Amino acid sequence: MAFRQTLFALLSISSLTTAHPLLHSSNKRAIAVNDAMTAIMTNVIRTISPATSTCDNAPHPEECSTAQHAAPFILESFNDYDLMTVGEIAAVTSLMLFESGDFKYNQNYFSPSGGPNPGQGTRNMQQASFNSLYAAYLVSQGKLSQEALSAATSPDAVLALVQPDEFTFGSAAWFLATQCSAEIRAGLQSMEGGKQGAQTAWEMYLSECVGVTPVMDERREGWTKAYAAVTGRSA
Repeated sequence: MAFRQTLFALLSISSLTTAHPLLHSSNKRAIAVNDAMTAIMTNVIRTISPATSTCDNAPHPEECSTAQHAAPFILESFNDYDLMTVGEIAAVTSLMLFESGDFKYNQNYFSPSGGPNPGQGTRNMQQASFNSLYAAYLVSQGKLSQEALSAATSPDAVLALVQPDEFTFGSAAWFLATQCSAEIRAGLQSMEGGKQGAQTAWEMYLSECVGVTPVMDERREGWTKAYAAVTGRSA
C-alpha cells in the first residue's frame, strides 16, 4: 500500500475500537510515534515540499529542520491536541511548511519594517501574543516551568522558550485546538463534499482563525499538495 494511502487508512482506523499495530494499545485514537509512522509522515512532508529533504544552504542552519527530523515531533503534536482527521492534519502541515519556508525558519525575519518582528516565530510563525499564551499553556501542562516564563521579560525571551523542537512543531496544532472556533475545527474534520468542500473549510480556517486574507495562490498550492499527500486522493 502506498504511504499516502497508509496514512489515510491509519487515521481512519484511529477512530475505531479495534486494535491496530501502529496505534498505542492504551489509546485507540493515538498515533504511534514509531519508525514506521515516522517514515510515513516523513514521506508525506517530502511529497508536499521536496525542499525539506535537506538543510544544505539554509539561510539560518541552526533553525532548519528536515522532514525526517520534524516528523516525530509533528506526530506527537497530533496526539497532544487530538488531531486525528486528514482535514486537520493537511491544514496544519501545510500552514507550517508555508510559514516556516519549508522548515528553514523558526522565527520571523521579514517584518514590514525590514527586520525581525520581535517575538514572532515557531513553525507556524505565531505572533508574540500567541506565543505568550502558548507558553502559559505549556506551563499549565508541566512542560515549562513558571519560573522560566516569569523570567522571560521580553517577546524574544518568550519566543526562545517555545522554539525547541518539542514545542515549535506543536504550536500550529495548539493554535487550531485552542484558538479556533468549534465551527472551524468541525469544518476541517469533515470530509463531506470531497476536495472542494475540504478546500472551503481550509479557507475558512485561514481567513477566520489564522487571519489570512485573501488566500494567496501559493498557500492554496501548498494545501492542495498536502491534501493529496495525506489523503492519497487526486488534487
